[in-house]
Amino acid sequence: MLIQQGQVAVITGAAGGIGKGLAREVFAGIEAGRFWLLPHNNFKPALERRLASILDETNPVFQMADA
Repeated sequence: MLIQQGQVAVITGAAGGIGKGLAREVFAGIEAGRFWLLPHNNFKPALERRLASILDETNPVFQMADA
């Protein structure tokens, strides 16, 4: 898969400040054509609550799930 120059610049810059494992996951996700690259599994429940809040038109609440 061809990665555009701008994408490589952003990823390369970000990779300098994150762990190698996360950088590998990001590159693998891009190569697989995934759009959403979530930071870790605990983010999904928080995202579900946030989207439910938006759909219910309630004030935002953000809380990460316990690990």
